[in-house]
Amino acid sequence: KENVLSSLSDGRYIATSYQDLDNLLGGGFVQKGLIFIDMESNVNTWVAIAFLSSIISNFIRTSNPVLFHPFDGINAKEVMTYLRLEGSDETKLLTILCYDEGLAENSNQNFMPLKGQPGYLEKYVDRFHEVIAKTRLQYPNKLLLNIIGTNTAQMMNAQADMGKTNLSSFIREKTDLSIVVSRRMHKMH
Repeated sequence: KENVLSSLSDGRYIATSYQDLDNLLGGGFVQKGLIFIDMESNVNTWVAIAFLSSIISNFIRTSNPVLFHPFDGINAKEVMTYLRLEGSDETKLLTILCYDEGLAENSNQNFMPLKGQPGYLEKYVDRFHEVIAKTRLQYPNKLLLNIIGTNTAQMMNAQADMGKTNLSSFIREKTDLSIVVSRRMHKMH
C-alpha cells in the first residue's frame, strides 16, 4: 500500500485519530469492521458528528475517500460546514449521499431517490452500490470509510430481507471501515 496509508492503517487496524482509543482497541478499529455507535435519545446528534469529524478528517487528510449518509436530520451543507471543507480541494474526497435536491450545486453529493417514490427502497440500495463501485474505481488502493445512520441501515436490511443483498457482508466486502450511528430510545414506563 502507499505510504500515505501508513499513518491511517497498519493493514489490520485503522487509526481512529484518538490515541487513547487506538491504544484501548489494540491499534484502532479493525479493518473491514462494522462499528456501531449507540447514543442515548437525549444526546445531541452533533456529539456524534464531533466524534466522527476527527475520524473523517483523518481519512481525508491521508487522501482516502469517505461516504457519509446524513442522519438524524443533519443535512449535507451542515456536514460540509462543520468539517470546514466547503470550497477546499478536499471536498472531492467526501461523498455525501443525500435526498435534498436543493443542494445540487455541490458536486460531492450523490442524490438518492426520494422517500415515497415507487421502488424507493430498491433504488436506494442500487444507488448505494453504484456510489461505492464508482468510489472504488476513482480511488483504487485507498481506504474507504462509510458512515451511515441506523434508519438507512434498517432500510437496507429490509431490502436484504427481501433477498436482494446482505448488508453487513456487502459493506464489509466493499468498504474498509463502516460506522453505524444509532439512537437508543428510552422505554416508556
